[in-house]
Amino acid sequence: MFTHSIVGIALLTMAGTGLPKATEEPSENAPIELLPFFVLAHPEVDAQVIAPVLSASIPRAPDSVIRSFESTPGLSMGRRGPSSMEPNIRGFTFDRNLTSWNGLPLPNASPTRTGAPINASALLVGSTLDIHLTGNDLVSGAAISGGRIVFETPLGMEAGLTNTAAHLSWGSNPLRISATARNAWKSGAYHGTAAMTHSQQGDYSSGNGTHIPSSLKEGGLHTTLGWNHGNTSHSLALFWHKVDEGENPALPQDTVSNETTAITTIHRAPIGSAGGSIRLRSGWAKSIPRLSNSPRSIRPALVDAASNARTIHGDLLHTLPIGDALLVRTALDLDYQRRNAVRIRNRKLQDVIWPDIASKHYGLALSVDHHQPDSPLLLQSQFRIDHHTDEAKSANRITLGKTVRDWYADYTDGADLDVRSTHTLPSLSFNAAWNPTLRPWKIHASVAASSQNPTPTERFRAMLPALGGGYEIGNPNLDSEDKIHGELGFHLENRHGFVHLSVWHSELDSFIQRQAIGTFQNTPLFGFRNVRAHLSGIEWTSSFDLMSHRRRINTEYPRLNLPLSVSWTEGRFHHTDAPWIRLAEVPPLRIRTGIEHSFYRENKRVHLAAYTNWEASRTNPDPELFPTQADSAAHLTFDVQALLHTPSDWNIELQILNIGNLQYARHLSPLPALPLANGSPHPPDKAIPEPGRCFLLSLSKRF
Repeated sequence: MFTHSIVGIALLTMAGTGLPKATEEPSENAPIELLPFFVLAHPEVDAQVIAPVLSASIPRAPDSVIRSFESTPGLSMGRRGPSSMEPNIRGFTFDRNLTSWNGLPLPNASPTRTGAPINASALLVGSTLDIHLTGNDLVSGAAISGGRIVFETPLGMEAGLTNTAAHLSWGSNPLRISATARNAWKSGAYHGTAAMTHSQQGDYSSGNGTHIPSSLKEGGLHTTLGWNHGNTSHSLALFWHKVDEGENPALPQDTVSNETTAITTIHRAPIGSAGGSIRLRSGWAKSIPRLSNSPRSIRPALVDAASNARTIHGDLLHTLPIGDALLVRTALDLDYQRRNAVRIRNRKLQDVIWPDIASKHYGLALSVDHHQPDSPLLLQSQFRIDHHTDEAKSANRITLGKTVRDWYADYTDGADLDVRSTHTLPSLSFNAAWNPTLRPWKIHASVAASSQNPTPTERFRAMLPALGGGYEIGNPNLDSEDKIHGELGFHLENRHGFVHLSVWHSELDSFIQRQAIGTFQNTPLFGFRNVRAHLSGIEWTSSFDLMSHRRRINTEYPRLNLPLSVSWTEGRFHHTDAPWIRLAEVPPLRIRTGIEHSFYRENKRVHLAAYTNWEASRTNPDPELFPTQADSAAHLTFDVQALLHTPSDWNIELQILNIGNLQYARHLSPLPALPLANGSPHPPDKAIPEPGRCFLLSLSKRF
């Protein structure tokens, strides 16, 4: 059931579980194996992420990770354009959701927010993907207000296992061809993988036949090399992704190129005789996006924008079991990041967008997990402290007639303007779960207080031309974003299916909110401020198998599942000049349901599914403050899927999306930045619509 939901449309499961019970007492000389307390987001045991999270393997289909985001409770994708997605986790977006690969933070390196790392997820086929719905796992890194998207390279391979896999997919609307190839090998103590991907896509048509430009050309490489020596392991991984062309009607510029390179190392070794271990990770990444309006036939002036983001990361994790009930983990992590970006007008005039921002961070975390072997109660306490230093090193450069420092001074509050800031921020969390033996139900609760450092964009943005007109400037005097979060979850499961319900609420006394602060050249000027805000949500997932009474022993088929997924998030902010106003990026109520039938036919596994998706309407809370976001109407769409898996490891998958050819736009679908150059009748005040009916065909083969 879950394999098909990952490969095709949905990751539709959330559940609570805890440590597996020991089957026998360990001998006095044997090392004690005590795992951290994990509350998981689907009914599996022994996953490796903290509560509450979704955990899955990266599917073979290059775009199915993104489709899983769009159909999973608590997750959605904001669209900067047809070819660029940005994760939205429980209403938090951009740098409030941190994407990491083997611990290395991968920044959204484009000032226009079109460089989210999730767009390159097809390269990480064979890795694991964990989605932390909150930033409460303080051992994973610096506390953040939103969630985490965690890619991890597997530790190794089973003895003697080698395989090669190939994947080819074709889409009709937009016309798209993607190819992915992966090889894994093992020779003695060494093992490795290599994966390559390439894809091209063209324009698409909406439900009423509107022609939307959306070209994209990209490719990349991902390789790993591992070495196991006794109980120690070492690995080296390389990631390279290149976008050669990306036409984006939501922006006044197209992506001319966007190249990302990243390298990570991981070392693991046992320590002592009590079952302790140590893990050391390091990483380096560089991302170079370049945007230009030179391919556009309609442009007021020739404009190019080039940016550069570089990151260095290191972390050390020490795990120490104490007795048979305590597990203590201590983590130290360090990060250094540089960002700079310049806009060039008519090949001569230069405007600073990111004034060579340098960000340094180091943090220390402590986690104590408590679980008596015979007790259903699991407890976890975590604490960390982070030290941040941010500096705009090029604040004296001239942009639009005066220095960046002068722009800050003119439009920020307070007399103590400084382009170098230092903050020391504490965070703590407490998790508890009740997981009784021989009971079909589980509950978990979580309370956390965290502080996120303002992002480089919010603190040191330097007169970026804003989408929808005007300019955007940072605020060096911003306070940290402090959040208190509480969550309660209930899970019920038996052989017929499961039900999971999560209720959560977050209070933020210093939420960083975009605001209108004046005008420049008769256009709006936007900045950032701290305001009070709160977010709440309810997430329901369930699935029932109507054929469980017919199942034979030791077989999972046939199955007839009825999945249901409901996600509701509400967020509002308050400031001194206005009442509570809805946060713009919080997704509306979404409901997804369907029917899934899986069975064997002549030694072939067949999966047939039909889904319906309903999304409520959402109005723009303040069109002047958010000029690029149009109202989105409620809409109901239908999809079908058929998948055939043969004994020779062939997979054939056919999907038809938006069967009814509905004309609709999702929440956060942007307005076109300029009139569409191809003569499209699409109104400039309406959001760019989603594609109409689309056929997707994919072939996969494992050798």
